[in-house]
This record gives sequence, C-alpha cells and structure tokens, in this order.
Amino acid sequence: MDEVHHKAIIYRYEGKTFDQISDLLENKLSSTTLRQYFSRNGLLHDAYKNYEEEQNSVSVTTTRTMLQQKLPSALQDLFDLLERAKEAKKDYLILKIVEAILDRGGLPIVTRQEREDPQLTNKRFETYGQYLQFCKQYGIDPRTGLRLVGTGTVEPDTEVQE
Repeated sequence: MDEVHHKAIIYRYEGKTFDQISDLLENKLSSTTLRQYFSRNGLLHDAYKNYEEEQNSVSVTTTRTMLQQKLPSALQDLFDLLERAKEAKKDYLILKIVEAILDRGGLPIVTRQEREDPQLTNKRFETYGQYLQFCKQYGIDPRTGLRLVGTGTVEPDTEVQE
C-alpha cells in the first residue's frame, strides 16, 4: 500500500466523500475507483477497518484520560451550580442537578412515573389538595411528575417557584 492509499484511508476516516478524497488526492484515484477500493472485498477495505479500530481505541483512551482529569472539577461545578439554584429558589433546576450528581455517582434515584401502574393512571382529583396528598402518598413530585424511588415519600409544597 503506497502513500496515496494511506491518505485515502485517513480522508475516509475523517468522513470525506469519495469525490472529496479524489480531489484531495489530485485525481490520482477516481471516485469510482475509491468506491471499489473501500467496498466489502476491495483493496482498502481491511486496511481501513484496521485503521478505524486503531483510531477509535486511541479516541476512547484519550477521552477516558481527559474525563478522569476533569471529573473532580466537573463535580465541583455541579455542586456550585446546585448552590446557585438553591439561592435562586429554582426547585426544578435543583431537582435536575441533584439527579445529575446522583446519576454520576451511580445512584439513579429519580425515575419517570410508570404509566402502566393501574393505581396511578387516569386518576381524577376534585381538588388540588387531593392531588398533593396522592403525590405525597406515592412519592411523586407534583410539579415534575418524577417519582423518588427507594427513598420514602416527598413532601410536596403548594407553592410553585417559576
């Protein structure tokens, strides 16, 4: 495999079209020839797959290294954002931030309400107070419809912060 073929593999990995690759290679290979080379049994198919696998593993390793370096500051940023949301009394934002922090820590606490639960679907309430009692009984945040799983019930307040 010569330098032209190697460049074609690199350009293809970068997402270039066969026409673009042909232009970049100064028409040393036509787009039709490139299509044949990269086809399942083509001249460059296996070399391209090997290059792709190698580059993807490098990308995964690089990404993991970067995440490990950035994780402590990212978590601190989430906690700082949580404090600002508390000061601004943005309940929904607080819930989302806490959800993100717990999720990053491997503790998925909050889940969407299950629609298949016969006790919770098509329930009609005559007053808002009845709705709040229902939410309290089943551990549902009345503003978001999110259910706290495995942590008991949530104390709903009647004032919604916007």
